[in-house]
Amino acid sequence: MNRWSLGTLIGLPMLGLLLVILIGLTVWMFILWRGERRKRGGYNEAGAALTLFLLGILAIVSTLGGTAWGMWPYDSEYHQWRETSGTVEAIDSRLVGANKSTTERFVVTFDGGRQRACDDTRCAQVHEGDHLTLICKRAWQWAGEHGYDCNYVAHRPA
Repeated sequence: MNRWSLGTLIGLPMLGLLLVILIGLTVWMFILWRGERRKRGGYNEAGAALTLFLLGILAIVSTLGGTAWGMWPYDSEYHQWRETSGTVEAIDSRLVGANKSTTERFVVTFDGGRQRACDDTRCAQVHEGDHLTLICKRAWQWAGEHGYDCNYVAHRPA
């Protein structure tokens, strides 16, 4: 079962709403600018509306560019939680440094060599031969092999 991440479920509709508001304000400023320019015959009196119109265009382009950058990579595997299960061949823990502290991560190797990172301490109770179910989202890395960040769902002892 695939479940979209909260960032995708909430973030994209909120960005869509923000874009609609920005586009509406930008069109409104364009209409004001055109009306002032026609009424007064010059650009000086319509400077505020023109400035806000151009800032609106900049905000729209920035929002679209920021969204495109923030959603990289575009494959759904990086934005969906997907269930992974199997028989555990090996499990190991590692201490990972993060912002002046450490976190313990469990590396689960399933049958067939699939490796997943489990961020839940309940994975400490899993042993070789147990059947483990995790829900995972692909994690993108700049200069390394892409991995998986997973949360514990259930396990059945061997």
